[in-house]
Amino acid sequence: MINCHGCGKQIHETAPTCPQCGAPQALQAKSAQRAQTVSAAASTGLSDAWMRRFALIEKAGGPKLPKMKELSFAERFQLIFNIWAFLFGPFYYAANGMWKKGLTLLGVCAVAVIILAIILEAIGISPDAAAFFAAGVFSRRSATDYYKKMVLGDNGWW
Repeated sequence: MINCHGCGKQIHETAPTCPQCGAPQALQAKSAQRAQTVSAAASTGLSDAWMRRFALIEKAGGPKLPKMKELSFAERFQLIFNIWAFLFGPFYYAANGMWKKGLTLLGVCAVAVIILAIILEAIGISPDAAAFFAAGVFSRRSATDYYKKMVLGDNGWW
């Protein structure tokens, strides 16, 4: 049972609309369903750190993070920076069972780093900084990608 988005009365979590006031409940039902899936993912032996990150992703509105600005700086930092993904990139993805996505990101980042290095060289800045671009991409995407794999069952783009 969940509370209606419109009137606040308890209704069944899969109800598309509230029987009392007729308010649509799709977003709330979807969120409740994801929360159940997150708790089911916890039974697979995830660490407490990953469970906290998954809870933060839910708090931010799901994997697209539409409510990211409502999180505190520390909470946002936990979602956008993963030291292991920053340091090991595609190897970290492979170790977590996301090798397809890791290889795809590696290819896209390699092309982007080459282009960025050429641009930086042309304007007189050391192109060494371009290497951090790829590390940042892996670090930023790791939490939401792992959430998609473990909670939503989405393990890649193909």
